[in-house]
Amino acid sequence: MLADNTQLIQSGLHKRNHELQSRDFAIQSDDEKLRTEFHAQKFKNRIVINITQCQSFGSVINITKDENGPMTTPNSEISVNVQFLLGEQHQMYKIISKKIGQIVFQETELPVLLTLALKSKTPEIFKLVTENIAKVDVWEMF
Repeated sequence: MLADNTQLIQSGLHKRNHELQSRDFAIQSDDEKLRTEFHAQKFKNRIVINITQCQSFGSVINITKDENGPMTTPNSEISVNVQFLLGEQHQMYKIISKKIGQIVFQETELPVLLTLALKSKTPEIFKLVTENIAKVDVWEMF
């Protein structure tokens, strides 16, 4: 099971001032020997999330809530727009971006600027990212 094969490396909440807060989290996967770092910051007008295994920004993706999408109910999925701004347009990045958007837009309307730099693009990494994105939850803050 994936949760048994990962360990917490670091975690923290950082307050810089009233308008900016950030959280960091990293895990080491025993199976793939990869360190995955998560960093999120909330600004007044945007949330910035960086997920990397390469210590770089990688692909830059803009995620917005689709206001023209179908009406959502508590049990339905939120309609999300994904736009690649820079970098590799890998299908796994698009899937991860949509899932992150659905998680974030349950709590806020702020658009998300996501950077992804993943060495591994396996289903296990997708699961690792989606299970751990809440550990850098800045979208519920203030």
